[in-house]
Amino acid sequence: MIAFSLAEVAEAVGGELTGDGSLVVSGSVLVDSRALGPGDLFVALPGERVDGADFVPAAAAAGAVAALTTRVDPALLDLLDMWPFNPAFVYNRAFDVLASNRIADAMFSKWTHSTNLMHVIFTEPDAQDFYCNWSLVAEDAVASFRHGFGLAPNDVRLRTVRDELLEASPAFAELWSRNDARRKALQSKMFRHPVVGVMSLTMQTFDVRSSPGQELVVYHAEPNSPSAEALSVLCSWAATG
Repeated sequence: MIAFSLAEVAEAVGGELTGDGSLVVSGSVLVDSRALGPGDLFVALPGERVDGADFVPAAAAAGAVAALTTRVDPALLDLLDMWPFNPAFVYNRAFDVLASNRIADAMFSKWTHSTNLMHVIFTEPDAQDFYCNWSLVAEDAVASFRHGFGLAPNDVRLRTVRDELLEASPAFAELWSRNDARRKALQSKMFRHPVVGVMSLTMQTFDVRSSPGQELVVYHAEPNSPSAEALSVLCSWAATG
């Protein structure tokens, strides 16, 4: 694995470094200095085009070509806060929730059991009540987790989460043995929240191009529906909590 400095990335993609250390190409900020740590290096993803979006911040750990990052772009944090009625969060390939807005915290009971979504689904005692269609949620989660695992099979955090769940959850172990792998897509989910009751929400998932391996999840309800009203009540409840 060959590592590059940010200056070398700028030269490779024909960009320039700003005074604050960000990388700008054709007027667009491709790497925000606020999302970097001191001395961060980058790697080019094998088989990808060599443009700014395909250089990945790399940890020094050997073998972690697309190492997980826990830093979330500050601009994305601001965006999360702009959706008071839409539960939204950012998570990585290991399903660790890295950032969330206030209504998402209220929806997931402030993540009191775990901030790892795989553990929320498979080891939270009330998960099968919270997720009305738990079996479908579980199948989709394991398939998505395996897809991420295939992209970074040497990542320590991914292996840790997998091993924890293999030991703690027979349901996870059975689904893992199926070897299904696929990315998340547009889907509807039913939730039973202890305060606002049942909500039918549509989930959208977006890649975070500035941090490969991270995804943004946003939930919304059909306008003027009972679920939209439930989200409004949840927003008010979150503001008082």
